Amino acid sequence: MKPFRKSELKKPNFFDKLFKKKVYSNISIELRNYLAGLEKPPIDRNVFKEILNKYNGVIPPKHLSEILEIYKEYFKYCLQDNHLDDSEFETLRELKIFLQLRDKQTQLIEENITSDIYKKEISKVLSDHNLSSEEREFLEKLRSNLRMSETFAEKIYSSSAQELVNKVIKKSIADGRLSPDEENEIIEISKNLGVSLSLSEQTKQDLDYYRYVWLIENGEIPSIEVDIKLQKDEECYFYEDCSWNELRKTTKIVNYGGIHLNYKIVKGVNLKFGSTAVFPISTEEYKQIDVGTIYITNKRLIFMGPSGNKTINFNKILDVRLFPNELLIEKDSGKSPLLIFKNNFEIFTIILRRIISE
Repeated sequence: MKPFRKSELKKPNFFDKLFKKKVYSNISIELRNYLAGLEKPPIDRNVFKEILNKYNGVIPPKHLSEILEIYKEYFKYCLQDNHLDDSEFETLRELKIFLQLRDKQTQLIEENITSDIYKKEISKVLSDHNLSSEEREFLEKLRSNLRMSETFAEKIYSSSAQELVNKVIKKSIADGRLSPDEENEIIEISKNLGVSLSLSEQTKQDLDYYRYVWLIENGEIPSIEVDIKLQKDEECYFYEDCSWNELRKTTKIVNYGGIHLNYKIVKGVNLKFGSTAVFPISTEEYKQIDVGTIYITNKRLIFMGPSGNKTINFNKILDVRLFPNELLIEKDSGKSPLLIFKNNFEIFTIILRRIISE
């Protein structure tokens, strides 16, 4: 009986002979040899008992997997054509009884194999991101041929369809943006596949962020209400905490003594030769001036902190230089501040650069 082939039994080793131990791995080999020599069902259940009696009538737990593998191989063989017909189903039932296996032991094998087949066909059907009525009928027929329950099949389909939608989402936000067209495509695909968007809270937050990034780059930047006084026709677009840093001159004193020679003239009297000098070295370093909140409006930057408020009109900005979480604003006059952020640095720079460019 296919797909089994006969093979030689394993010979007992020295210790097996010495302690008169059975080679229990030969149980599955003898069962396979019997099935290989069987042209067609039915299967003689007594053969299993005869083989088992050679091994004290017991299958050690560590060899049970070998018996299950026999069932698994034949189950896969029956489903080569993705169809489990009545005769194959009956043979599997006989094989299960012959191998003295319980339904609970074989259920996982059956579900794993049938689900793999079903998933593979679903992947082919949904490759165009659509599920037609003909394709629905095909999947239903396949489910019936595989003898899968409707609940189990629906669970596999929903999981596969959701996985496909997640791939579309991942591809759409690969550039860190989510455009209206991309979002509509995700909604349309979900609708075509007959699944609802099941997103985690983190995914929802990520999509909100990418949607906002696209908007501030391409659409109309939304204004927000703030509790600071603005000028007439002035709108605030964004605010975030940061530190305000400016270049400050610092001087360090370096002592230099040159080469010293120490001669001992007489006991208790030393004569030293050499010179000493003090050199001041001046450098410029960025020093934190204040920590507060910076606002971007349609007219200027406003920084408000405990040490005072500062403003920078956009027409005074010559250039903006970016560093990791730091932004240097080069002005046409006065001190050029270095702003250091802990959060939302990307949002701040996108809005600022867009306003300056416009």
